[in-house]
Amino acid sequence: MSTDAGGFVVHASVAGALAYAEGMVDLLPLSARVDAPATLPGLPEAEGLRWRSATRDDAAALAELHRAMDPLDHPHFVVDEEEIAEDFGEPRFDPVRDSLLAEDGRGVAAYGIALPLESRESIARVLLLGGVRPDRRGSGIGRGIAAWQEARGIQQLASAEEALPGWLLVYADTKHGAGAIRLFERRGFARDRYFLELRRDLAERIPEVTPAEGVRIVPWHGDWSASALEAKNASFRDHWGSQPESREHWEHHERLAIFRPDLSYLALATGEDGTERVVGLVRTDVNERDWAAQGYPHAYVGLVGVVREWRGRRIAQALLTRVLAASRDLGYERVTLDVDSDNPSGALGLYSSMGFRAATRSVALLRAF
Repeated sequence: MSTDAGGFVVHASVAGALAYAEGMVDLLPLSARVDAPATLPGLPEAEGLRWRSATRDDAAALAELHRAMDPLDHPHFVVDEEEIAEDFGEPRFDPVRDSLLAEDGRGVAAYGIALPLESRESIARVLLLGGVRPDRRGSGIGRGIAAWQEARGIQQLASAEEALPGWLLVYADTKHGAGAIRLFERRGFARDRYFLELRRDLAERIPEVTPAEGVRIVPWHGDWSASALEAKNASFRDHWGSQPESREHWEHHERLAIFRPDLSYLALATGEDGTERVVGLVRTDVNERDWAAQGYPHAYVGLVGVVREWRGRRIAQALLTRVLAASRDLGYERVTLDVDSDNPSGALGLYSSMGFRAATRSVALLRAF
């Protein structure tokens, strides 16, 4: 459910986060800057609805709700039970206080979550997730959930002692999520960043790319997990909204059923101390539940990263060509990935040069504190 989504303007909220990270400004703790509501808004009293907090045991029912919602809201992918359960494992998330769920005679009719994300190095972020079953839309339930989510998210930021920018974040498909975009824009959220889903047709020729001398590409292996995490955090340090990932969270993803180490690769190089370490990585997932929505079998590249000082040595291209070739050999038709349209590393141009083409676009809506 969580995910990592124009113009060339650096918005004020992003500039604030970057300035803090570079020591350019001093901020008071969020607890001293954010005025939180003492109570949360009341929930809609629509006919037959019963409200309660959600639990991890509701993951299957929430996945069923998403099977009804996703074809309307973002038909190119589905949210499954494993992804939902993963969110319930976020260390800062308290389901009793941070979630709500509405039931009726047909099961789960709607839900909302204010999900505080774990890492807070330069930004404190709360991701707002939720939705309403199609037959229940248009009756004010979504507006009530959005008001509750925003208020709860503000409470979470107001409890943070870190002197950091605070973000409330919502992601929506720009074509199919117009209603959600309007809803949150009316609540004062601004369009802050656009993300593209890129697709690569594996019927097209796949080039062979060799990285620069001194770098070797190897299959993903658990023995390199710690070094891969270090490289991931270093690679994404200059990306919008990115925060360091914990070892626990990283290893949890490696245990997910969708993770495919056979389609994931590492770039190794020897450092100044004479030891070999990971300087680039590509991590791939395969969720066959997405195939029906997409209409073809495919692999999803969730991470491509190269440590800054090792960029410009054909490492990303070499990693990606391994994924493309291996996916083609398994009979998949395409490889997909998501990219920030303003990615500072030039990723969009790199992917385009390798045959990836834009298919869908999503937007990050932000309220900053």
